[in-house]
Order: sequence, then C-alpha cells, then structure tokens
Amino acid sequence: MSEIKFNKSNLLEPLLDKSYKYGIDGICRYGLAVFLHLSDMCNFTYSFALNNKWGVQLNNGTWNGMIGQLQHRQTEMGLAPYKYDVQATKAIDYVTSINTFRSCFTFLQTKMFGTNKALIRPLDYSVWACLLIITIAAVLMFRLVASYEGDTMYNDNLGGSVLIVIAAFTQQGLPDSDEKASTRLIYLSLLIISFFTVTYYNTAILNGLLLQTPNAINNIEQLLESELEFGLLDRPLLREALRKNDTVTKEVRKKLMLGEPSEHVYSSIVESVHRIKNGQFALFTKDEEVYAELLNQLSDAEVCTLSEVQVSNPYHVGALAVDDSPYKEIFSRKFTLMKERGVLDRQHQYWREQKPECHWRQDPLIVSTGPLALAFLILIVGMAAAPFVLMLEMSIHKINRNKSIVPVKLFEKID
Repeated sequence: MSEIKFNKSNLLEPLLDKSYKYGIDGICRYGLAVFLHLSDMCNFTYSFALNNKWGVQLNNGTWNGMIGQLQHRQTEMGLAPYKYDVQATKAIDYVTSINTFRSCFTFLQTKMFGTNKALIRPLDYSVWACLLIITIAAVLMFRLVASYEGDTMYNDNLGGSVLIVIAAFTQQGLPDSDEKASTRLIYLSLLIISFFTVTYYNTAILNGLLLQTPNAINNIEQLLESELEFGLLDRPLLREALRKNDTVTKEVRKKLMLGEPSEHVYSSIVESVHRIKNGQFALFTKDEEVYAELLNQLSDAEVCTLSEVQVSNPYHVGALAVDDSPYKEIFSRKFTLMKERGVLDRQHQYWREQKPECHWRQDPLIVSTGPLALAFLILIVGMAAAPFVLMLEMSIHKINRNKSIVPVKLFEKID
C-alpha cells in the first residue's frame, strides 16, 4: 500500500471495502483480494508480516525489505506484486503475473488561452519578426517620401509615420490625402499585408475560443520539448522506472531535477492532481492510481484535454515466493483455475479504476487577466511613458521658442 496507512488490525475488512478510501491503492487491494480468494480455495490462512518496501540488493548479496524476508524464509509469499528482476530471481521465485504495471506522464493539454502568451501564440515567432522588419521598413519609406510629398495630415514626422503603420496593422484607418503615386503604393502594400495578417490572426483566436483544440503533445519527445513542468508521484516502482540510462529517461530525470530539493516530488495524490488541474504540469505516475482523484477534481471539459504519454513499455508484475517453494506449482494451478473461471477478470474490473471518459461540452469561456497580460502591459507602459514624453516635448518647445526670439536694440534719437 502506498496511500493507506494500515496495521494488522485494519488489514482486511476496510481494505476489502471499495467504499473505504475509494480509488486509493486499488491495484494493491486487488492483489490482496485475489490472494484471499486463493486461501479460500486451498483452505489455509495467512499470518501477515508487514514491510514498507520491496527491497534492494545489499553489497553482501543479500536483500532487505519484502524480498529479504523471502530470501531468509521469514515469510512464504510476497503479496505485493513486483516486477521481474534478474538479480532478484537468484534469491526468490515468481509465482505468476497478476497485473501489468504502466507508468506514464499525466497532464492537461496546453491551451491557447490561459497563459501570458495567449495574444502571441496565434502567430509564429518568425512571423512576428517579419512584421517587425516590415514595420521598420514602412516607417523608413514613409520618411523618405515625406520630403517630396509636402503637407500631410499624419505623415509629417517620425511619430506620425509610426502611427500610420500601427493603424494599418490594427485595421484602424486614418484619413490622409496624398498626391504622389509612390506614397499611395506604400499605403496599398501596407494595407494588403495587414489585411491578410489580421485575418489569419483573428481566425486563430476565434478557433481557440470556439473549437476544441487538437492535442499538441502526443509523445515523450514533444513532452520534453514543451514548457510543462514535471513532477513525480513518490512511489518505489516509479523511482525504479527512472533509474534506466537510456537517452529519454536521462532527459526526464534532468527535467524532474531529482537531485534538487523535493519540490518536484509529491507524496499526496490530492496535491499532485491539484497541480495537474492548474495546468502547465505533467505528473509521472501509475496510470490508474490518480484516476479517481482526477474524476473528483477535473471538470468535463478538462477531462477531455487529459492526456497520457508513456516513457517506456508496460511490464508484468507478479506475486513472489521463496526460492524452490513447494507451493509454487499449486498456486500456479489455482491462479490458472481462477483465470478460467473469470475470478481474476472480475476482481480486476472491480478494483482497477478506468480513465475518466470524455463527455465533451463547451464550458463557459472566462478570460482571466493572464491572457490579456501583454495588452495590459502595453497600456501601462504607454500611460507611464506619456508624462515623461510630455515633459520632454515641453522642454524642447521652450528651447525652440527662446531661440526664435530676436533681440531688438533700441537707439536713442540724438538731436
């Protein structure tokens, strides 16, 4: 058990009641129910010995934990399912496979609206760079033709040229009269490029508001390249799965920062699922272990964006027994009989949680301050800069006025 704290007095009755701590430690309770059914078939009773870990191999070749109890024949069977390990087979034996262990990253797909980059994401960074270059080029062209155009309403200085270009890209027209064909050609080119850009931009935002976003992350490579923060549900088999030295697992360990303080490691399912709900977070977990809590905390629309990405292939875990156990063949036959009669399938369906199903509906759209942060930032910067620009303009105007005053020398009339 990883979540339920128990002792010998509360081992059976509450743990076999599915309503007791519903959805927690389901696969371990499934194994307990199967082995209790086995004891009824073989007409024997268990004398339980508790341990809080599977065990690791020590320097002298012996094992600690549950495997150590089996190696030293302090117990006959290990009811907590364990993966097939070559080193462990030298000390203990496996009875049969009773479950498949699948580890994965569970997360909510990233949304266009909900982050500080919501107003930037509809266009690629390369497009924004091209628009900046076009803006600078258009301003320079306006200043070049302004000397030949004569008097205009707005294109009379650098600020006016910048205002014209920004107005074009935001589809806010400004009245102006131009006599030169070159100026009109610049206007026409600027309006055409701004029309197509704004059309695509508005369409992308409309799709993000009204349509269900397709999954942007479908494999572990895309997940590693994303901006999602990683977290680990603190379970022995999950830590064991991250000890591999392949390239992908190394990248996962690096992003998890397991060597740092344990801010990325979560022992509570409730807390870790709450982080998933907040978004921009991927939790490395056993798939079925968080399903019940996900169903409790997530809305229908959030369930539809719930995704899982495997780091490695699933593997079988089985019950353990002492090496050369005289009961191994008997237990294997009984497990085969339970499988033929459907007992294992029935217990598996009863205890194992299923991934929350998507019954999609559109939640009411509520836009927070996060997606509009860029717009608010531009407004604040503009309002804060306006008084300083005003003082600068007043100073320049005062200096120019003083220079324009021509001193007049008065001469006295001499008779």
